[in-house]
Amino acid sequence: MNIRCLNRTILSLLFIAAFPMEVSAQGTIPLKLTVRVTGEHRDNVSRVPDSSKFSDYRTNYSLLAEYRDRIYKDIRGAFSYDGRYHRYNNQDRFNRHDHRVRLSLSKPVYKKLRIGIEEDLRLRFHPSLKNINHERNVFDIFIKFPFLANGQMSAGFQNWSKKYPNNDLLQRFKSNRYYLKYSRQIMQRTNVGLKYTFQSHRGNLFPGSTAPNQQLREESIRHVVNFTIDRIINRRLLLGFTYRYELDEPDEPDFDEFGRRLSDEEAEELLTDDAEFGYEKHQLSLSTVIKFNSQISLVTFYLIQFKQFDEWELFTGGPNRRDDLLFLSNLLRVKFYKDFGLQVRYNLENNDTNLAFYQYRLNAISAGLYWQR
Repeated sequence: MNIRCLNRTILSLLFIAAFPMEVSAQGTIPLKLTVRVTGEHRDNVSRVPDSSKFSDYRTNYSLLAEYRDRIYKDIRGAFSYDGRYHRYNNQDRFNRHDHRVRLSLSKPVYKKLRIGIEEDLRLRFHPSLKNINHERNVFDIFIKFPFLANGQMSAGFQNWSKKYPNNDLLQRFKSNRYYLKYSRQIMQRTNVGLKYTFQSHRGNLFPGSTAPNQQLREESIRHVVNFTIDRIINRRLLLGFTYRYELDEPDEPDFDEFGRRLSDEEAEELLTDDAEFGYEKHQLSLSTVIKFNSQISLVTFYLIQFKQFDEWELFTGGPNRRDDLLFLSNLLRVKFYKDFGLQVRYNLENNDTNLAFYQYRLNAISAGLYWQR
């Protein structure tokens, strides 16, 4: 690990070691705090082809605060704050900090029918790339009720929006989403779920991801189906499997030229929210939690994604763009003293595509300490 990155990580952890005892949970307040500081090496910071990639070390700081309790009588509430700061050693133009606040309330209104709302606000700041600073807001209203034996049905509406306050040229993203979800316990330790979402989009979620000649108000209709299976094998092993299907149908497709993402997006953003229009996607993922003992655990997440673009021709009369994405994540956690632990993570992203501009491979390895209470 780079010496500057290592020194910065150690100094931060020494500060945390002295601080947490003062912010421990007071009384019986159901507050959960997690602090992490890690040093990380990324061999392809911008997710570009090997011929133009560059590597760097960065230090990651994060604070997560979660509160969940009964607010008033039968009203339940939850609040969370997730703050992160990424500082690169050499490529400091990619430095950024994120702030995410989530608030939800729910209340039973008739027998076992429960209604709820949730607000999810995220702010991202780039000190050196202020033109791509943005805010993303998601408002969700939903109902939940028992359905069939050991089952639960959820139905809701989400409104998504994303704005760039410092750049009038970047597209504003808006989306209305209607979803229906059914989950059920089919065996003592096995749960299954099926979710359908109908989405109506306008604009793009990521900056700079569309062709220069595309309309600013690009619109599309998207159908998304998720099928999940979660099973507790025993007290030391948990398995989860998910299949995701997406079909995006643009109103006015136009993909003759292409742009490029301007920022270093997180892996979870790349995997869950697509910027492009006009495609069909199949995605398979497997997650595991392995507890070797009360101190040592391994969390894995493996994903394969196949995406075929319907309108994006590589050249006139030629084949359409096709992406095959492989994503692997392995996180080892070792708790060694009271609320402190060590974590080591390795991530691999490999996008195999017939469009060379989007071909890339990224390896990221990080190590550091965490404090959780």
